[in-house]
Amino acid sequence: MRTRWILSVAALSAVAACSSEPEFDFSSLDADTGSADTGPTDTGSADAADAADEPDAAEEVADEPDVADEPDTGPLQTSLIRFVHLSPDTPPVSLWFDGVAPEPSSPFADIQRFERAPADPEVYVTLPTAIYDVAVVPVGGTLDDAIQSSRWALSPGGIYTVWISGMSGLGGAVPEGYEPLTLGTAVDDPSTLPEDGQRIRFIHAATGVGPMDFSINGEKVDEGLQFGWFSFDEFELLPGEFVFGFGGTGGELGQRALSFGNVTANVFVAGRADDEALVVYSLDSTGLWARVP
Repeated sequence: MRTRWILSVAALSAVAACSSEPEFDFSSLDADTGSADTGPTDTGSADAADAADEPDAAEEVADEPDVADEPDTGPLQTSLIRFVHLSPDTPPVSLWFDGVAPEPSSPFADIQRFERAPADPEVYVTLPTAIYDVAVVPVGGTLDDAIQSSRWALSPGGIYTVWISGMSGLGGAVPEGYEPLTLGTAVDDPSTLPEDGQRIRFIHAATGVGPMDFSINGEKVDEGLQFGWFSFDEFELLPGEFVFGFGGTGGELGQRALSFGNVTANVFVAGRADDEALVVYSLDSTGLWARVP
């Protein structure tokens, strides 16, 4: 079985260090140069007395703001986020950050089932790197109606795909054997493209199915993958079409033909076990979100 990893949003802070307070180097600040003269004894002349009454030039400079005292915060640090709604019984949702509802024009204001935010053509939403308290709220609801709440500690330059899957119970009680609503996240790295090919990661977001097996061209590449988890190893494939197989562990695998260009892609198996067929969606490093026939 290949190595795998799950990152719930509650664990996002464990894998994404928040930006720390900037540190400043004060070594360039000299000691006060206006200290008592350690040279020859004062002769007591009038000129010397007058000079003693004059403000010391070095003291004047020391009293003025030194550029070294001004913190250099550098460029604004940012992170990239995209969000996918894969819960089959949850209505459209909005993401509230730090208790504030998104503006109507925000990509996080109205996320439909089996859709992603931001919508095409944007790939990610850029956020200032920080720690956020994020709530998933049904559209039209208030913060008290949140169906998920978590703290996100974003890393400078971090790139994340976050999704909800499982059953919220808003359409009725969660059936026995079905996983409750879960928030998951994966760290993306679009820079690690193969020179000529495709890089694929599979995500189990289908509720009520139990552990799943995945195959590529008939060869199993992951067995017993738990709900909400993803294949930590990304599979590098040659260009062109391949056959993706998926299904409950030990059972017959459904088949889908997939083909990507020179991209990295997250492939989700979503839906619920009592659907006629589970659904497969792909989300690649160009931002293309598509249901696979």
